[in-house]
Amino acid sequence: MSGGGFTPIGKIVVLPHTADGLVEVEAKGLESLLATGATAIFELTCDRGAVESKEIVEVEVRGGDELELLIRWLKEVIFLYSTRSMYFSAFQVEVKKEGGSFICRGRLFGEEVDALRHSPAGEVKMLTYHQLKLERLEGGLYKARLLFDM
Repeated sequence: MSGGGFTPIGKIVVLPHTADGLVEVEAKGLESLLATGATAIFELTCDRGAVESKEIVEVEVRGGDELELLIRWLKEVIFLYSTRSMYFSAFQVEVKKEGGSFICRGRLFGEEVDALRHSPAGEVKMLTYHQLKLERLEGGLYKARLLFDM
C-alpha cells in the first residue's frame, strides 16, 4: 500500500432510529465506500474533528464479494476501536481482487480515546445484518445502508 493521501470520504446521512445508529453512506468507488462506512462509526460515537492522527493501525480483510468485504472491514474497525480504545479520523484503503475474492488493506489513523476532547456520544457495539444493503449505482457510485448496534 502506498503512503499517499487519505482515501476520500463520501456522503454520510444519519437516519432516525429508535435505539441504534442507522446510516446511509454513498461514495465513488469501493475503497471510498469502505472509508466512508468506517467514518460513519465515528460520526456516531465522538467529535471526529477532534481526533488527531497520532497512531496508524494496519489491517487486512478478505471477502468473497463486495458486501462480505464491507461487513468484514467494518467489523474489524469496530473490533480495533473497542479493544484498543481508539477513535479513528482518517483512512487509507486499497482493494484488490485476487482469484475469486476481494482483499482490503487499510491504514487507520487515530488516537486513544480522550473523553474530554472527543466528547463521546455513545458506543458502537457491532454492525447488524438488519436493514444491511449495498448497491452499485451508475457512474461508479456505491451506496450502503448500515445499522449499528449502539
